[in-house]
Amino acid sequence: MIPMSELPYHLGLKMRIYPNNEQKRLIAINSGISRSVYNKLIAINSELNQLKKVNVYVKQVADRIEALKERKSKLSKYYFYMDSEDVDSLTIAQAKRCYGVAWNMYHKVHSSGRPKYHKKGVNDGYQTSCIYKSEDKKIENCTPFSGSVCFLDMKHVKLPKLGRIRISGSSYRKVLAHNPNFRIGTATIKYDASGFYLSLQIGDVIPFKAQKAKTGKKTGIDLNLDNFLTDSDGTVVDNPRYYRKSLKRLKKLQRRASRRQNRAKKEGRKLWQSKNYQKARKQASRLQRRVRNQREDFLQKLSTAYINNHDVV
Repeated sequence: MIPMSELPYHLGLKMRIYPNNEQKRLIAINSGISRSVYNKLIAINSELNQLKKVNVYVKQVADRIEALKERKSKLSKYYFYMDSEDVDSLTIAQAKRCYGVAWNMYHKVHSSGRPKYHKKGVNDGYQTSCIYKSEDKKIENCTPFSGSVCFLDMKHVKLPKLGRIRISGSSYRKVLAHNPNFRIGTATIKYDASGFYLSLQIGDVIPFKAQKAKTGKKTGIDLNLDNFLTDSDGTVVDNPRYYRKSLKRLKKLQRRASRRQNRAKKEGRKLWQSKNYQKARKQASRLQRRVRNQREDFLQKLSTAYINNHDVV
């Protein structure tokens, strides 16, 4: 079977998922495990780098280095909670791989900085991989409807430990209709106050989209403050200012959440137990997510229009 890295064409699919309460519990557990593995590796490597600066042989230092190397290779042996039956083993492997990529990038491009500790509540989620059965060794046998991560139908996917889960979105339907034999590589589950989302890395030996026809046109773009951009053809694109349009509503929601937060604290209730506060917090978060989606949609459509109508930008 051809590795995903050797497939010539790749594409990313992002869709919203709707887990039940048990699946939400498993997602939170695996997200915490992924964050813990990443942070443990940072702590271990930081200590190893300090110990390796000792130029003379000290038995205690040498023993500590060997112990840290063993702990680094066998994290689940020293941290029992990583060996739970609710934990996807591929989550730990992917967290290690992500840390290795970040560390290699630091050595190649020093401006990227050292890998930093992951904080709970910021980009919560985890990553897992698609494992195919032993009989699916050829590329033609590895389809989106086989493997540990696969489509069950147009409205459901299967994920390790989570099982059957409902999805929404239209982009994956277009990909399935164009080429129903692509392979799924990694799956990333992320969540925030606005909901849960699934991103799939897919690959194939044939392109997902046809090559654009040559237009023979060139253009230059100047970004400015008054408008969004002005190109060399004289076309002016106005700034949509989605944030300013939603600012009045956002302020109202944030003030409401602040009042309910202060009320809960005065009454001695924990914030996670205050349903009114959680409701107001989620309303503000959804509005912020909406502004972010509007910005991304505007940029994607504008850049696609320039790419389709010009050969050089």
